[in-house]
Formats: sequence, C-alpha cells, structure tokens
Amino acid sequence: MVKTRSMQRLAEEKTMHSPFLKLPAELRNIIYGLLLINKGIIRIPSPYRKNAQRSVPRPKKNLRCILRTNKQIYQETRTVFYSSNRFLIGNGWYGCKIDANLHALGLFLKRVPKGCISMITKVSLCMLFEQWNESHRAVGELVFKDYSIGLSLCFAESIYEMLRGLGIIPWVKYRIVKSRELAKGGE
Repeated sequence: MVKTRSMQRLAEEKTMHSPFLKLPAELRNIIYGLLLINKGIIRIPSPYRKNAQRSVPRPKKNLRCILRTNKQIYQETRTVFYSSNRFLIGNGWYGCKIDANLHALGLFLKRVPKGCISMITKVSLCMLFEQWNESHRAVGELVFKDYSIGLSLCFAESIYEMLRGLGIIPWVKYRIVKSRELAKGGE
C-alpha cells in the first residue's frame, strides 16, 4: 500500500503529539537502556526456518520492537542497542541454531543497517577447535593446535575488518570447553 501525503502528515502529527516523545531525552535514554541492553551476550546463531513448528510455543516478547515504532525512536534507539550490547560471533558449524557461526554472521551483517555496523563495539569470539586422531575422526574435545590458532587469528582479523567500530578485540582469556557445555549455554 502506498502512503498518500495526508497519511504521512497524519503519522507525523501523531509522532509530534506522542506523550513519550515529550519526555526529556535523558529519561527516554534510560527507558531505551532498560528495554534494549542485554545483561548477557547476544548470540548470533543461524535463524530457524520460517515455517518450523515449535513443540511448545514461546510467548512473543520482543522488547526490540520499539526500534520499529517510528523514525525518531528508531534513530534514538539504534545507537543504544548496537553500542551497548555484546554480540557473540564464532566459527561454529554452518547453519547451527545453537552456536554462533559464519553463516549467521553473514546474515546478521546483511540485516544490520550499514550505519549501525560501526556502532558495534563489544564482540566476543567463540572459537571451536577439534582434536583429530590418526584416523581423522573427531575425538570430541576442543583443543588448540598451532595451525588452528593461525586460522583463528585470520578469522579474528576478518571480523575486525568487518566491524570497524571495534577499537580493539581483547584477548584477555580463553577457556577450553566441550561441545556439550556450549549446547547448554556455557561460554
């Protein structure tokens, strides 16, 4: 449906008369922070299929819907959302619905508006390493190997190039976890 000028004018008038937008900007920013800042890490796994049926339906509670309210609120909230949250990206299995992976990262970067990518300043990298025995079957433990560290550094550099807003990727600590822990949410 194409909006006519009168419909656009009506939408603008409603925006101007919104009691929420009459609040001081500082108070609105506090409200945006309460709605949009995640205390944990926002994982970036591959999306579920659109037509998939859940055995137990989840309640629809998406506080980020405020981003879609109107243009002014979108402009005010996107900075809070992208600059204040920590996003988890990684090299998990392609298409995995649990682990952060490159497929999901590509989709995420396509969805995020170009101006918002530079606002992302907090990123955690989840790197999966597998130990292979002589018969080249996975043993199941995640371990560091020299060639894997080189590959992960290349991966980290490419992430850094994609997310220009990052001042530095902190390499403060690492932890070796088993894949079962990752599935349970351990990071």
